[in-house]
Parts: sequence; C-alpha cells; structure tokens
Amino acid sequence: LNTYEVFYYVDDVIVFSETLSHGDQISNYNPTKPGHTFLSWRLENNAYVETNPVTSSIRLDGLFEINRYLISFMDNESIITTQSALYETSIRFPEIPEKEGFTFIGFKDSTGMFIENGDFVYETIALYAIYEINTYTIEFLNESLEVVSSYSLKYNVSLNDFIIPEGPFKQNHTFIGWNQTLPDLMPASNIVMTPLYSQSINTVEVMVTFIIVYEDGSKEEVEISISDLNTLKELIETHNIIWPRIED
Repeated sequence: LNTYEVFYYVDDVIVFSETLSHGDQISNYNPTKPGHTFLSWRLENNAYVETNPVTSSIRLDGLFEINRYLISFMDNESIITTQSALYETSIRFPEIPEKEGFTFIGFKDSTGMFIENGDFVYETIALYAIYEINTYTIEFLNESLEVVSSYSLKYNVSLNDFIIPEGPFKQNHTFIGWNQTLPDLMPASNIVMTPLYSQSINTVEVMVTFIIVYEDGSKEEVEISISDLNTLKELIETHNIIWPRIED
C-alpha cells in the first residue's frame, strides 16, 4: 500500500507533517498564528476539503484571517470612546475631554503600564485615562503690584484654615483688607490679591490752659484738651476763669 507525505505550512514554514496511506484523510489539525484566526487549508491556492482521500504527497498552506480587537478608552469606569483595530496596527488616542483642575498625562492598561500613542494592538484592551492634579498659586501683591508672598496649593484643597498675611505697609495709609475674599476651596485658576488702603488723617491735639481764680483769691492753672467738651463746659459754668491760653 502506497504511503504519502503531507506537509502543513504556515507562512512558508512547516508546522506539522504526517505520513498517510493511500485514500486516508488528513488529520484534524488547526494551526495557530498570533493575531489571526485559522480558516482552512489550501492546496495550490485552492480550498482543500479535509475529507478528500490522499492520493499523493501534498503541501497544504494555512489560510488565516487577521483578528480585529476592541480598544476601550476609559475615565475610571466610564467609557470615553471605543475603537476597533486590526492586530498589530497602531493605537490612535482619541481627543480627551478636559477635566477641571487636572492635566491629562496619558493612558495606562489594567496592569498600570503606560501605553504610548502609536503602540501596536495585540488584543482587546481597556485603556484608562490618567490625570495629574494641578497646582495653582495665591499671590499677595503690594501697591506697586509686586509679589510680596506666594503660596502654591493643589486644586480643590480647603482654604478654610489658610492664614491670610497682613497687608504691606504704605506711608500715611491704613491697610483695610484685600480686594477679594478667598473661596472655601482652591479653584482651577491662580488667585491674585491686591491690598486696599484708606488714607490716614493726622490729628493734632489742642490743649487749653486756664487759670481758675477761687473765692479766697488763690489761683490754679488747669490744662484741658479742647476735645474734652464736657469738662471744659463744666469749668466755664462753675468757676471764675481768666487768661485762657491755647497750646499745641
């Protein structure tokens, strides 16, 4: 009884061979190829029916279909978008929605490894958007708009315990506060605080010196601030006063 050799090829490489007797059928052998699905065997570019009897030595070439995989782009557990891509084609990142107070820095797979835009697709995969929280500043300026003090704080941090500095000195003026009140939480923007002043009024205390003459002829010199109206009024009403003299 005649025997024949059957050679099985994948991409011109022998992956399996067997010796069969005349009239036998080939084995139920399905080869594998990364990123592809086996469809059938072909004999000289024609479909080979596996139930055909073998009557000569033959070469069979595997026919494969390239796999298509789903790429899911995620923000935590929410899907941003999905893509369908063939095996070993490049990943193309979608446009990433902005997230207030955060900066997008890339995608990671489920193992925590960063995936680069343009990396090849090898399987169905979920990619998770990674964001870095932003830091913003609170700046306190003087009247010349120069920075007196600056503080860096992360987005959304509580400002309830933030200690606001005293206002910078300004000649002949009184600091009355800053131009705005800080919010409860750090916003997604820088804060610039400028000082507010009221002009100081220089006052001069005027003193009045009186000589009080008593009934017995004795005298007493009394010095009273002119602003002390009640005392001044009482003296005038109850005493004999002479020689008023104003001093400053």
